[in-house]
Amino acid sequence: MEDCNLSRERLGGKDLSGANLRNANLTGAILDGANLSGANLTSAVMTNADLTEADLSDAIMVGVNFRGADLTDAVLDNADLEKADFSDAILEDASLRNTNLMDAKFIGAEMKGANLDSAIVIGIRLLDAEMRGVAFTNLMMDRMIIEDAKMVAVDLSGTSLIDASLDGSDLRIANLTDAILIDASLEGTDLSGSTLVNTNLEGANLEKADLEDIDFTQAILDRDTDFTMAKLQGSDFSGMDLDDITFEYADMDDVDFSGASLKDADLYGASLQDAIFNKRTNLDEADLRKADLEDAEDLDEARKLSGVQWGDTTCPDGSNSDDYPEVTCEYHS
Repeated sequence: MEDCNLSRERLGGKDLSGANLRNANLTGAILDGANLSGANLTSAVMTNADLTEADLSDAIMVGVNFRGADLTDAVLDNADLEKADFSDAILEDASLRNTNLMDAKFIGAEMKGANLDSAIVIGIRLLDAEMRGVAFTNLMMDRMIIEDAKMVAVDLSGTSLIDASLDGSDLRIANLTDAILIDASLEGTDLSGSTLVNTNLEGANLEKADLEDIDFTQAILDRDTDFTMAKLQGSDFSGMDLDDITFEYADMDDVDFSGASLKDADLYGASLQDAIFNKRTNLDEADLRKADLEDAEDLDEARKLSGVQWGDTTCPDGSNSDDYPEVTCEYHS
């Protein structure tokens, strides 16, 4: 059946397992529920085909054109899809576990709920793809560019995103458990409500990111993690080592710093209204110039307040550090 023309043919439910359909024209074909497992579909054209609930597991589909095809609930596990084109295709709840997706295109694809666990995704293109709830688990996505992506509730657990760019993406309520984001760029990314258990954010750029209500207590940070102008309202940093980390102009109202070490931390211009401190919080040499600490809780109990850099700082009692000869908010809670 190599090079055959099956354009618009009705093949729903047919058993085509192991068939040689190399270079076949299946444009607009009806293949819902068809069994194409193990078939050779190399370079086939399947634009606008109906492949809902089709079984394409273990198939060879290098360079297949799936543009506009409907693959809802289709199974493509263990398939070779190198350089396949899924642009504008529908892959809702499709299973692509252990597939080879090297250099595949998903531009404008609808991928809600798809499962890409352990797939090979080197060179994959996801521009403008809808990826709500997609499982990108246990993948190698280092240095990948996925900017402005719609990735609400995606599962990135166990995935490596070293030096990747996710700038401007929507990652609300994402699962980043055990994900590696060393030196990744997440500038302007919305991560509010996401899970960051054992997530490595060493050297990550989180400038202007939305990180509201996140529990960072089990995340991995270092002095090169950058929270400049980030939205961190209600987040939990209790007990963490935040030494030397930059939080310039960050919105940190209601953040919990109890037991945290902020030695040499840069909090210049940060909003820290109602932030929580305690006697185990270390602020030695922290930069709190122009910071707003109005109504901050138990700041006076924090350690090493005498070493803090004050200057035009709003104190917990509403006064200004510059109102006092010693220029400080110590004793002004």
